[in-house]
Amino acid sequence: MSKHRFIFVVLVLTAMMVTIVQAQINTGIGNNGIPDSFHTALKDYFKVSEQQIYSCQQSGIQDEELPVVFFIAQRANVDPDAVVVVHSSGLNWMQVAAHFHLNPWIFFIPIQGDLKNTPYARGYSYYQSRKQRVDLTDNEIINFVNLKFISEHYDRAPQEIVQMRTAGKSFWDINDSYARNKDGAQWDVKTFNTGDPDDAPTVTPSRHGHRHSQQ
Repeated sequence: MSKHRFIFVVLVLTAMMVTIVQAQINTGIGNNGIPDSFHTALKDYFKVSEQQIYSCQQSGIQDEELPVVFFIAQRANVDPDAVVVVHSSGLNWMQVAAHFHLNPWIFFIPIQGDLKNTPYARGYSYYQSRKQRVDLTDNEIINFVNLKFISEHYDRAPQEIVQMRTAGKSFWDINDSYARNKDGAQWDVKTFNTGDPDDAPTVTPSRHGHRHSQQ
């Protein structure tokens, strides 16, 4: 095979691979040919495109952070790329929310049951006690936003997801189990009154990215 013919074949194969990858991006198909249920759920719930998901991933956003990007963008009425740019500047997710003048109470939803020894215990204490200072870690915001996203998308009790998360399951796995079996197992929960997030105080950002309530 001549050198020029070899180069031509390489260019053709490269173009074919680019076309296949682009088709996978546009249709939400993973490398194994199986539809990505997490991306499918994101597109349906947040009304975003596969290209927007891919753009976030190319900017270093991990899968379980994608709902945070789209949630903040939706609440702030901005493009997801704007959220990614602000986060990429070095701000944590609480500071990103403050940048877009969002009240951190938007991250909470009522949860029934005992949250002791779960990833939600510390963060949810702000919601239960209505503390004037709300300071969530990045992991806590990721947990709360994914909890809201998956529970509302599949109409499941948040406590189910809390228990699966506490057992060590990723949100990708939890979502996939619901996508494959929409009549999945029900969990026994202990009911208590959690209150209404709409009654929460107004919160404004401090100079350090935290947010304080105003009565």
